[in-house]
Amino acid sequence: FKGQPNCLPIHPNFRMWTLANRRGFPFLGNDFFREVGDIFCPHVIDNPDKDSEIELLRMYGPNVGDDVILKLVNAFADLRVLVQDGVLTYPYSTREAVAVVKHLESFPDDGLVETLENVLGYDSFNKLLRDSINEVFQKNEIPLLSAPLDQEVRIELGTESELPLPLKTEEWKLD
Repeated sequence: FKGQPNCLPIHPNFRMWTLANRRGFPFLGNDFFREVGDIFCPHVIDNPDKDSEIELLRMYGPNVGDDVILKLVNAFADLRVLVQDGVLTYPYSTREAVAVVKHLESFPDDGLVETLENVLGYDSFNKLLRDSINEVFQKNEIPLLSAPLDQEVRIELGTESELPLPLKTEEWKLD
């Protein structure tokens, strides 16, 4: 290929690190191995083992209790088993556990249940999914607050207040 106008030489020490989600739902991405596996030497990195995940979460949340971290690690491990068994489709990973611990470290008054509700809130719209997730967290002594779909949920964002009448500050004209 040397000397061809549309080819660039690659340095012998060239390395590329690529982060790619697994193929299929919910990511709907390409099969990375099929597309570029013959060009690169891909390595799959699974979720860390239990002890490594505990250590990682402690680094993100040094002030988060060990009991909370252990419950989270066990719950997320159980969620991953449900994915492997085909019960759940979204592969809850260490990423979500890290998000929970980082939030608890920054906002300890929010508490574990409220933080999990924020991270997993979208999943509360699917009754079967919510029931499976709730069962896992209940088993790990973490109650979730998600209301049943047939129950009215009331959300108060703030108090109402009257706005002043609009005040004209400038006028634009096109020529």
